[in-house]
Amino acid sequence: MIRHRDKHGIAHSQSVPLETLPPGLRQEWEPGARDGAVSVGLQDAYRLLQALNDELGQRYFAAGLAGERSLLSARNRSILAHGIDPIGDKVYQELPGRLVSLAELKNEPDPWSLPAVR
Repeated sequence: MIRHRDKHGIAHSQSVPLETLPPGLRQEWEPGARDGAVSVGLQDAYRLLQALNDELGQRYFAAGLAGERSLLSARNRSILAHGIDPIGDKVYQELPGRLVSLAELKNEPDPWSLPAVR
């Protein structure tokens, strides 16, 4: 994630040096480390930002995008991403707004508009 590199000196989320982790995450993630580094997925990348007191990590959690029951996890399990589950109305209606708020898009045209079905 670019945010890790630009604000926190972490070059790549696939190889995060243990010494760059806050103590709580270091203790939790150290058992999975290889060669003194850990690989973190999307949700853990935001956990790391939150632990580093980064505003983007805070907004991610405030938007309700974290956890197995989050709208983002539902999208990830759907046919729109990595899974086979259909996406529900709630996810379809609410997720775009939360992602736009996470990205802090302002005065932009609605990037989520779909053409009308005929």
